[in-house]
Amino acid sequence: MIESVGICEEKSKVDLIPVYHATRPELLPSILNRGLLPMHDIALTVFPGDIDAKADFKEDIKHLNGLFDEVSRWIKPSFQRAGSIFARLTPEETCTGNDSVIKIMINPDKVLVADQNNFDIAMKQYRYGLMDGVYFRAQKYWSTAVTLIDFRLRNPDFDFPEVLIPDSVTKEQIAVYAK
Repeated sequence: MIESVGICEEKSKVDLIPVYHATRPELLPSILNRGLLPMHDIALTVFPGDIDAKADFKEDIKHLNGLFDEVSRWIKPSFQRAGSIFARLTPEETCTGNDSVIKIMINPDKVLVADQNNFDIAMKQYRYGLMDGVYFRAQKYWSTAVTLIDFRLRNPDFDFPEVLIPDSVTKEQIAVYAK
């Protein structure tokens, strides 16, 4: 069942569709008060572990996002990974550890769904210096990415779909998802 809420936008009816975003619990009050802004610094998404590993991970992600965004200029010029808000299609895909999960009501024509598996494989290739593989995965990532509405209609075979939201999300579009 597709959950949606209708709104009028530029004299045409758009059905909003929920997607789910994980965030650290201490950021939740600010997000609910101000909305969600595109993140340009990966520092907020590093995983627990050794501080040096966090720094290396952060730099690798930042560099890989840059490489992917170079490729996106030719395939999907309106989108990029750097600065996007990332979300999942279901809350179950989002729940990780102690994160808080928020439901975002989004226009399905204005966001992309891409297969994160291509990015994950590219990260491994990047760490081994296999740059041809990185660029191949970036091309595959962007060339198979579709709008959320197209994803729901065509149901492509993605291993790990991720939603890229290129703009900020207003507080009116956000609700806390209760686990």
